[in-house]
Amino acid sequence: MRFIEGSMQKILCCVASLSLAAALGLGQGVSVIGVAPGESIQAAINAAPEGSTVLVRSGRYEESLLVWKSLTLASDEEAVIHGGGEEAAVTIRADGVTLRGFQIQGARVGVLVDGVTGVLVETNTISANTMAGVYLRGCSGNRLYFNHVYKNAGGDSLPSSGYGIWLDSAHDNRIGENHIAANGRAGVCLEESHRNNLSRNTLWGNAPGWGDNVDVGCLVAAGGIVLIRSDENVLEDNALAGNTPYGIELLWSSSNHLTRNRVEPISGEANPMELLAGIAIQGRGDYCPKGPHATNNTVVGNVAAGCEIGILLLNTWGNLAEANTVVGNGIGVFLGCWFAVPPEDGSEPVVASRVVSNVITENRLGIGIMDGEGLVVPKLIQIERNVIARNWEAGLGWTGWRPEQAMVDARRNWWGDASGPYHPELNPQGKGDPISDGAEFSPWLDTPPHLTLAERLAM
Repeated sequence: MRFIEGSMQKILCCVASLSLAAALGLGQGVSVIGVAPGESIQAAINAAPEGSTVLVRSGRYEESLLVWKSLTLASDEEAVIHGGGEEAAVTIRADGVTLRGFQIQGARVGVLVDGVTGVLVETNTISANTMAGVYLRGCSGNRLYFNHVYKNAGGDSLPSSGYGIWLDSAHDNRIGENHIAANGRAGVCLEESHRNNLSRNTLWGNAPGWGDNVDVGCLVAAGGIVLIRSDENVLEDNALAGNTPYGIELLWSSSNHLTRNRVEPISGEANPMELLAGIAIQGRGDYCPKGPHATNNTVVGNVAAGCEIGILLLNTWGNLAEANTVVGNGIGVFLGCWFAVPPEDGSEPVVASRVVSNVITENRLGIGIMDGEGLVVPKLIQIERNVIARNWEAGLGWTGWRPEQAMVDARRNWWGDASGPYHPELNPQGKGDPISDGAEFSPWLDTPPHLTLAERLAM
């Protein structure tokens, strides 16, 4: 009788596994090994042949798993893998692994992808890990899609540590369509990681509290998306809300492309100005004189709204801000150039910063300029073909010490009126936004420049 009961249990488990395999769309030729509560996922991984699928039924599994062969590890019922405080709940050290459909929690790292390629991590819920939800270390060519990565933080002792997704020397990976929220230090952090693509992710409320007592120039790597010494990455179509102190921060990083991202506070939050900057690019300067430069980054077609600074370019060379909508910030675009130095080969840059064809409106100050030590020739900053209108205090102004006789090139902009910007001496009849000394603004545009439909609607 016991033999019959045991056989029947195995048959039912097999039938359930086959049903789950069919639900996941696995072909009939795929070898499937089922795991039920009370059984070991690791034992199933060890027994599974290459290319097979391990299907895990709903339940809680307190294991720290090592996936050391190419296979699919899947659950359509969000079985819980609890890492028990170990280094990682799931470690992947084989090419071509798929990890799908789990709740992964309770370790220093939820999922560690370690030195491999061709890994797919999708539709998992990854939370309550102390160092990172997902950690890509020394790997390339992997994909992270449709995961919910939230509340990975250091706990009571280090509440402001922990990354949602962390790339360390990881290149050519794709991270898309993930929901990344309330992680301790950053939603996504790239360190010395190049040519990655981050697209259509939603990042909400990451690095809570990091906006307190952070000033411009403080090199704090925290926020929604943070790049540190990382080059040639693409960040596109991401939605970021309430990440502090930066929505997107590029620190000592070059040749990155940011396009169609939207950065704003959480709707209705009490202190939106805790968002120090929507998009910040910071390079070698006073706070890190030995760090690399931040050059040749492009910031195109983004929206930055409701921050203390919409777009911040600090100690940088050769960067472009074009066709962005910058609205409702303390300062729309801030160009801070103190202690910036020429390239290490001794050559002078052609352009320090270009701010072109943006809509900069309804900010306290449209464009702020600072050159603390006079080490940047202000005319290397080019500001042209922008809509600079309806900013409360001024369209353009110097926010710090201005070198004697310094002039910024701000010609060929629309200042909100055909009569040009108001300047008490140089254009007292101007009805457009006021402009301070130290800016060459004539000739100006007497009609708004050509705008896309989205830009017109933003005005």
